[in-house]
Amino acid sequence: MFFSSPRNSIPAHANLFKILECKVLITVNPTLPMAPAIIEATGVRAIEYPGVDDLLDNIYPLYPFTKTFAKARKEPLVVLHTSGTTGFPKPIVWNHDWVASWSDWLAIAPPEGYTNQTALWTSYAGGIFMTLLNAVFNQTPLIYPLAGVPLSTQIVLEALNHIKADSVLLAPPFVEEIGKNPEMLDFLVKNIDVLLYGGGDVSQATGDKISKRLKLSMIIGSTESGAYPAIFPSDKWPSNDWKYFHFHPHAGIELRPHSENRYEAILMRNSDLRNCNRYFPSFHLWMNGKHTIYTPLILLFPIMVIFRTK
Repeated sequence: MFFSSPRNSIPAHANLFKILECKVLITVNPTLPMAPAIIEATGVRAIEYPGVDDLLDNIYPLYPFTKTFAKARKEPLVVLHTSGTTGFPKPIVWNHDWVASWSDWLAIAPPEGYTNQTALWTSYAGGIFMTLLNAVFNQTPLIYPLAGVPLSTQIVLEALNHIKADSVLLAPPFVEEIGKNPEMLDFLVKNIDVLLYGGGDVSQATGDKISKRLKLSMIIGSTESGAYPAIFPSDKWPSNDWKYFHFHPHAGIELRPHSENRYEAILMRNSDLRNCNRYFPSFHLWMNGKHTIYTPLILLFPIMVIFRTK
């Protein structure tokens, strides 16, 4: 299954569909505005996904999946893409092996006196982490917003009036709105345990205000590597350090000097941590800097030892 961002231009959609040889576009009702243009540009066949009522009211035949992990491990599970900031987006394929190794990476036992912060997450790639991988590996029930309705902070709060949730994952603009609205913050303090955010920064003032009353945690990662393993002290939630990310000491991640007062996160090659180099098995280091690395690099440069993304 390929998930293309609705923010892509029609030429970008068409280029990705061509590279991946897509034949079918799954749409929903109401249809997203760009769907007809994508169909016209690519010639793909459109299939409308059943609505929630249809899925709940009808009985569908089972679809057996009989392959063992050994047989399926190299087969694609989902396909995402890079941001496209330097041209057309490039596809990134997650196979079953990558997903399994990523889950192992997050499951590294924490040091004594610490807890795995990543395990708390109902966590582009971030949507897959939350809606598919976290649901499967952590057996986490997920609450989805209504389809076809523009997402807003108020809709999230209204949903919490009808169902209990342990945590909420929001984009930074929604977090900023909560920090400026005392009533919204009061409501969340009474109804959830953790507020998560990812995909951007939250201002210091907003984060300080929220973290004094509610556990606030950010998600860091990339489409290529997955979410990074993090830890926090078991005896106390680090409320004052909400803007800091404590990498798991055994995750193979180092911070090295980059420029004045700046450090670069580097994923080290480690024989005990397959996931650190799942995409780049020939690299000794993966420099995670300004630009992203995508899968074809390992095919174009199979003997590279170091790849710097600056």
